[in-house]
Amino acid sequence: MFIPRLCSTVVLLALFGASIFLNNLIGRSIFVLLALFLSFFVTKELCAMLRNIGMETFLYPLCIFNTALAGCIFLFYNSKYQLLAFCLLLAVLPVLALLFLLGVKNSETKLKKLFHTFAAFFLFIIPIFFIINIYIYGRQLIVSEEKYSFNVLFLFFILATKIGDIGAYVTGTLSNKLLPGGNHKMIPSISPGKSYEGAAGGLFFTILLCLFFHWKTGFVVSVTSAIVTGILFFFGGMAGDLAESALKRACKVKDSGHTIPGIGGIYDLVDSPMMTAPIFYILLILELNFNLEFFRI
Repeated sequence: MFIPRLCSTVVLLALFGASIFLNNLIGRSIFVLLALFLSFFVTKELCAMLRNIGMETFLYPLCIFNTALAGCIFLFYNSKYQLLAFCLLLAVLPVLALLFLLGVKNSETKLKKLFHTFAAFFLFIIPIFFIINIYIYGRQLIVSEEKYSFNVLFLFFILATKIGDIGAYVTGTLSNKLLPGGNHKMIPSISPGKSYEGAAGGLFFTILLCLFFHWKTGFVVSVTSAIVTGILFFFGGMAGDLAESALKRACKVKDSGHTIPGIGGIYDLVDSPMMTAPIFYILLILELNFNLEFFRI
């Protein structure tokens, strides 16, 4: 198990690194492929988990539709046809659903399947939309502002999300070994590994990372912004992790899937980013439209 996990981790880090630091067609193409891969398989994993408790969905039509929407973001971003393309794609789904109802008749099973499909669609496509837009906006900063030579916006988003998970795990593990009687569990009914000591460590490391981006790069504009951003990122990421744990327990599964050898499911990797992406996007909107300074963009 260790070798497949190590190989998968190295490959993923290399691909994400290339998409962030290669400011050319290769870097952008790698991220497009990663985003399409994410859109398809995270949807597939969710539908598989729901099916485990009898909630059937239109699996592959939904996977294809979500992937098409993700691709549409790249194709029409900053284009005069962007709004038209999104409206057309979003209009297709309810039209097809309503037409499908004509053939449902008295089929309770098909009707439940339809509404389960809609729930799965809206649960995942909106966070994926935000993740993709954060990446694209970060690419625009390189070209238009010439402040950075790499996608610092997306790099900060990923690191500020994941450092909390890593810090919480390390701190929680150490405190469990060093403290008499072990650490204090936070929500054992949902996630037995989560502890208050781990949460404190994860919060500390997240704020420390944000302060590093303030002191060393100037990307975070002030100490206050770093602290506020760190708090929001950590608790948002933890909420995303706990939400996925609760979903897996409700669906009676240990892992969201087996898409990545040695690691597991895609959802297991992106549960935190799917929660922090909307939070980060709100901060960007507040800065761009209400003159609240968080980042140097």
